[in-house]
Amino acid sequence: MKSRLHLAVLLIASLSVTCFTAAAQQSATAPAAMVASNVVPSLINYTGVLKDASGRTLTSVTGVTFLLYGAEQGGAPVWLETQNVNPDKSGHYTVQLGMTSAKGLPSDLFVSGEARWLAVQIGNEAEQPRALLVAVPYAMKAADAQTLGGLPASAFVLATPPSSGAAPAATGSSAASSSSAPRSSAPPPATSNVTTTGGTASTIPMFTAATNIQNSILTQTGTTAINVAGRLNLPALGTATAAVGFNSRPLDFVASVFNGTTSTPVPQTFQWQAEPANNDKSTATGTLNLLYATGTAVPAETGLKINNKGQLTFAAGQTFPGTGPGTVKSVGLTAPATDFTVSGSPVTGTGTLNFAWKVVPTSSDVANAIVKRDATGSFSAGSGGFFGNLAAAGVVSGAAGSFSGGLSVGGGEAVTGNLTVGGTLSGNGSGLTNVNASNVASGTTLRGNYGVEVNAAAAGARGVSTFSFGFTLASAPSVNFIAAGGASTTNCPGSSSNPLALAGQLCVYESFNNGNVGFSCIVRTGANYSCGVADPWGAGLFLTSTAAGQTSSVGSWAVTAP
Repeated sequence: MKSRLHLAVLLIASLSVTCFTAAAQQSATAPAAMVASNVVPSLINYTGVLKDASGRTLTSVTGVTFLLYGAEQGGAPVWLETQNVNPDKSGHYTVQLGMTSAKGLPSDLFVSGEARWLAVQIGNEAEQPRALLVAVPYAMKAADAQTLGGLPASAFVLATPPSSGAAPAATGSSAASSSSAPRSSAPPPATSNVTTTGGTASTIPMFTAATNIQNSILTQTGTTAINVAGRLNLPALGTATAAVGFNSRPLDFVASVFNGTTSTPVPQTFQWQAEPANNDKSTATGTLNLLYATGTAVPAETGLKINNKGQLTFAAGQTFPGTGPGTVKSVGLTAPATDFTVSGSPVTGTGTLNFAWKVVPTSSDVANAIVKRDATGSFSAGSGGFFGNLAAAGVVSGAAGSFSGGLSVGGGEAVTGNLTVGGTLSGNGSGLTNVNASNVASGTTLRGNYGVEVNAAAAGARGVSTFSFGFTLASAPSVNFIAAGGASTTNCPGSSSNPLALAGQLCVYESFNNGNVGFSCIVRTGANYSCGVADPWGAGLFLTSTAAGQTSSVGSWAVTAP
């Protein structure tokens, strides 16, 4: 109460002096018409002592914000301004509220006669306790008595009629009055009426023109939040030159913490701002930096920043301590010991992980080396076992080969040593020669194609086409012929496109004939074409024609070792 009473008395005395001085000057130097409109000044003298939140007296130029409220606690300020205050050595200062505006304090602040509370905020600190203004509202209200609807009397003076044209005739006392007082040719004082077509509740207005107010993109929620319905832009403090770049305007986040030692609240300011980097270079760019300050100190760089690629630079001494999930305490490397040697693992601080081949991959025949194809895509190998299917469209050559699965060849394959096939051996070509039946496992299937063509001079002409299995079976297989369009059988479950045969069976699948085939059968490969039998090493297809001309039959075959 003592501080409020002191402020009230001080304001009354200050206001009285200001009013008296202003009136004296106006009466001495200003025209009578001007005196009437400026009896009550639009400035308020305020005297105080500049101290920060910790109670320390400030003696240097400091930015101070003065705010007027309609209540002692809460609510939004009805007016505010910021001035640079220059205190004396003891921290005392005097300012005139309203000095930052050419028109001073708005006259409508006190028109309603409501009480006003003054708050002072030094820098980024919290506002100091509010003080009640008791004399000024009445003085400002008195100024309003000189206006009509808030406008001076000059706003209602009719404009001087044009000098051209005849003036209307005057009679009686009116004529005498008009003739006795000369008419002024000066125009009335210019005024600008601010207009609006209406706004939206809780929306902060903006001037869309010199005399028009409309909604802005800012709205206020209660007394605690300002909402921005668009981008909040914090532009640079200046335009860069070759000599210097400029930071952006800062974005401050201020917390308040209570210091138990000094028993005072202390502001904690965290500040983000964009800063130039590599100014006047081809690599010119920018970073987003975090600054920090406590109390009334100016925020300083923390060392944390983000570059234009989103990469972070941490403050000096940054560590990643802890034992919880996500903590990295070491990095290690493992690799198969049969192929690699590993060194430098694990890294628990700084270091380098290394691994190397024990045997470098190569396309040559090197023991324990991982195969690497040469420039032509080829590689060399010695004896090898293939446990699966091997499909070769080129030449497969070597001293010996072992296949536990199927072997599919496309022509030109040569094996000069032993060949063991545990699955299917198939392909086109001249076949395999000098292969003993003892080397062909039971259940091994070989496949091939056949074709018979006869240019008959008359009906009854005969033709035969033989084919070799490529090796000699332990015994001659049983024969089966599936004519074109015929169904598969138990012994021959395949088709012409996928010939199959059970163990000990030879299955010939006709895929096409031209309709002139009269009789056909499977025969032996020797001179004696006995129908219905085959040799252990091969067979043939015998047919007769039913008419002169071309007679043909084509298809595929499959034989499985018994």
